[in-house]
Amino acid sequence: MSSNENRNDRLTQLLSEDASSFLRSVRLEMSNLLNSTDESLRQKLGEVYAAAIVLSEDKDQWQTFCEQEEWQTFRQKPKPTDSHRQNALRYAVRYAVGFDGLTSNNAAYRYNRALEGCWKQKVPPAEVADIIKKTGGVEKMKQRNVQLAKAISVQLTTNYFAEKIRDISSGFDALLLIRFLPAKGSEREAEILAGVAAKDRFPDLKKFSEQFCEWRLRQADGDGLAD
Repeated sequence: MSSNENRNDRLTQLLSEDASSFLRSVRLEMSNLLNSTDESLRQKLGEVYAAAIVLSEDKDQWQTFCEQEEWQTFRQKPKPTDSHRQNALRYAVRYAVGFDGLTSNNAAYRYNRALEGCWKQKVPPAEVADIIKKTGGVEKMKQRNVQLAKAISVQLTTNYFAEKIRDISSGFDALLLIRFLPAKGSEREAEILAGVAAKDRFPDLKKFSEQFCEWRLRQADGDGLAD
């Protein structure tokens, strides 16, 4: 059995009854690791992440978690609602590092930022520690996610080119002519007007040029984009 499988079994056992109690026990050990970047911290963050998943999926445990005494005097406490439960990672991290002023505030921000990429991608808990290590540590992982958070999210409208790209199951390179539609907050909708894609190699620039010329002709004729 691999180390990840052993770790997964251990977490499943630890979290099977009470994620709140588990996070409280983690807090006692986290206080000695706030400035650490070693294996112990990576493992603890993986365990906090696992507890967050349990809380996000189990409404009863989430209700119990929201009722814990430590939240009563904390201004940004979790609420027993689905919207707050979807952000279980942020609250689990805060609960695990504690509520002791600036040091805990900084640690909560740092660890939450470091883990949020895994959370969005639904990474299995047993893989989190290894991902932190491969990324270069908690701080580098945090910085990468901060930069990604500043990026604009683009949603492609469905048409011939978008469908073709979705049909390519593995890596590909593409040359695309894209029109961005009016902004809606941090998200932008865009439409592929012309393009070519090639699997595992660079696309043919000549083919893209031909498609681009065809698109220009359609525009001149008033036909728009034909799928």
